[in-house]
Formats: sequence, structure tokens, C-alpha cells
Amino acid sequence: MALAPGYGMALGARFISGLPHGAYFGVGSIVAERVADKGKSAAAVAAMVAGMTFANLIGVPLGTLVSNLLSWRLIFWIVCLIGILAIVFIRYWIPYLEPLPNNGLKGQFQFLKKPQPWLILFATTMANTGIFCWYSYVSPSMTDLSGYLPQQLTWIMVLAGFGMVVGNYVGGRLSDRFTPTKFATAAQFTECGVLLGIFLFGHLSGIALILLFCCTMVLFSRSAPEQLLILQNSRGGELMGASLIQVAFNLGNAFGAFLGGVPLSHGYGYQYSAAIGVPFAFMGFMLLWRFIHRYSAPKAGMA
Repeated sequence: MALAPGYGMALGARFISGLPHGAYFGVGSIVAERVADKGKSAAAVAAMVAGMTFANLIGVPLGTLVSNLLSWRLIFWIVCLIGILAIVFIRYWIPYLEPLPNNGLKGQFQFLKKPQPWLILFATTMANTGIFCWYSYVSPSMTDLSGYLPQQLTWIMVLAGFGMVVGNYVGGRLSDRFTPTKFATAAQFTECGVLLGIFLFGHLSGIALILLFCCTMVLFSRSAPEQLLILQNSRGGELMGASLIQVAFNLGNAFGAFLGGVPLSHGYGYQYSAAIGVPFAFMGFMLLWRFIHRYSAPKAGMA
């Protein structure tokens, strides 16, 4: 990307750079679960995800600043250097772990014969769809709906990134305390309230900031428990399960961006994008509610 002479190569570089995303976070969640102390699995997964939250809090605004002051190409050279450092750290700091059992390609899909992983995957997709109906348009929403100036957006996005950091930390800790299933279900119900609040009060600048913080906090509070849930319900196919939960996250992002744009294309305000997200968030909540009452008994290993 740093050397791209034009749009075509830049687009290709962007596509290639996105390919490892699901695999990296999928394997990372498996490693985090296996090296965690007993009863600290969700917190360990949250610690792994914390890198992404700090990137949104610090990296995005810092990258924007460097791009404006110097060159956007410099940002990608910096990212390249960080990637090299990450390889070195993984090589020397991650302890040796016994390989997962080789069940073959067919064996990796066996867990999908059960309803539990499907409930988790669909709940995750619906929840992210609900959030990203509005969050995909957060910048114009904060200016056109909430009345903030464009030059204030950098600090507003820092606040959003701080919400991600807080949500990820809280989600990991409370999931270990109350079980991932219960916390993820409560977080998805809270998401419904946040989106409804944006629809009703997003035009009030002060309340809009609070709701933005709550939105990103809830979004990332679900990350660790939902990744842990899919690992607990894909034994024998953990790599496939860990990858599929990333697919669910990103499908929700894509569906949300599309569906949230529908009312905008018909001339409605940004608060209606949040309204579109409410039923999807509620469907995610109901799917996890079903999971709790049908499959989260102690005999299912979800104590």
C-alpha cells in the first residue's frame, strides 16, 4: 500500500491485508483460551482483542494526524514495522502449545450438526447488524443530527475508541464472573436500548455523546464472550468455529451498513438508521435467550 502508484494496486493491497483478519483473531482466541488461568478465559480473550480497541483509541486518530501533517504513505510504513515487531513478539513470547487434534477437513465441520453454534453465530450476526446500521454512519450522524462541527470529529472518535476499550475490559471480566452466555445476552439487550435511545435522543448533542460511548462499549463488550462461546461449542473444530465467528462479526458489519443506508437513501435522518438496527439487535438477544434456556445448563459445559 505504501508503494502503490494508483488506486488499482491500493485496492488490491487493501483486499490482501484483510485476508488474515479472521484467521488471526480466530487462532488468537484459541491461544488466549489455552494459556489462560482457570476461570479467566474470557479475560484472556479480551486481552487479545484489546489490541484492536487501543488501535481505534490511539492508532486511528494518530494515523489521521500523521497523514495530514506528513504523508498517508508513512502510515503504512509504520504499520509494516509494527507487523514485523508482532511477528518477533509472537515467536519469542507465545509459549509452545500442543497442536489441535487433526480431525481432517470434514471433522472440522462436525460441530455444525448441533444447533448451539448456529444460535451463537446468528446471534452475533444480528447484533453486529443492529449496531452497524447506525455506527456505519457515525460521523455524518454526529454532524448532521447531533450538531457537532466536522473539526470536532477527531475527539468524538477518540471517545468512541475509549468506549471500545472500556467495553472490552468489562466484557472480559464480567463474562468470567457471570458466564459468557449470561453477559453476552445482557449486552445484546442493552444494545437494543442504546439504539432506541439514539433514535429518540440522538439530536441532543450531550446525550448523543453518551449514547455513542455506550454504543461502542456494548459493541466490544460482546466480543470476548461470543468468541469464547463459539470455542466452547465447537470442540473438534475450534479453528473453523473461531473463523466462523469472525465471519459472523463481519457479515453483521456489512449487512448493517447496507440496511442502515436504506432510510438515508429515501431522505430520512440518521436517527432512522438506528431505528432500523433495533429489531436486529432484539433478534440477537432472543437467539441468545433461547441458547440460555435450552443449552446453557451445567451438563452442557457452560457453567
